[in-house]
Amino acid sequence: MNNDLLCFTPNNTHVTRQNLNIPGICLQQLTIPIEVRNFYSPKNVSGVILCVSNCSTNSDSFINCNKGQCSVTQQGPKCYCVSSDQFWYSGDRCQVSISKPGVYGGVAAGLAVLLIIILTLAIILCRRRRQASEKLIDKENRWYEDGWEADGKGERSVDTESGASNFYPVLENVNTDVKMTVPRPSPYFGPRSVPTAMWESST
Repeated sequence: MNNDLLCFTPNNTHVTRQNLNIPGICLQQLTIPIEVRNFYSPKNVSGVILCVSNCSTNSDSFINCNKGQCSVTQQGPKCYCVSSDQFWYSGDRCQVSISKPGVYGGVAAGLAVLLIIILTLAIILCRRRRQASEKLIDKENRWYEDGWEADGKGERSVDTESGASNFYPVLENVNTDVKMTVPRPSPYFGPRSVPTAMWESST
């Protein structure tokens, strides 16, 4: 008998059927990282068993991330939102879109309104200070301009705001050339202050 020849005898050949463990097949896939294998499950796609996650469109629990990208992490499938030239995307499924021009325009409008309010308040404050200063100057000018009347009695005015009356002398009617002399006071001796000898001689 030649050992180099393979003899096949149909009557002596037995075929045994091996059951395939489909639920755990993805746990044995070496191409899938071990830390995320639990998030993959077998799926029959056109007669081919594939290991798919919820990020795959072939999965029955497909996660639609809209404008984002689905990725399998150690915590499970997760949507990562991206941004474009016109929009920002947010939300757990990237379903919320925020317009960039709208945000920029809103911020600019808010700053413009704030600037207008600040300028308006500054103008009002300056006007109030100017009015207060003008009132103070006007009161000072009245003291020098209104003055006394010609008869020497002077002029009296009433402030309508405070209700106080003011007297303004007219300095122009005062003759500065007149010399004022004050008589020298003479001593006065009353009856009790005069000596007794002088009192008796006078009597």
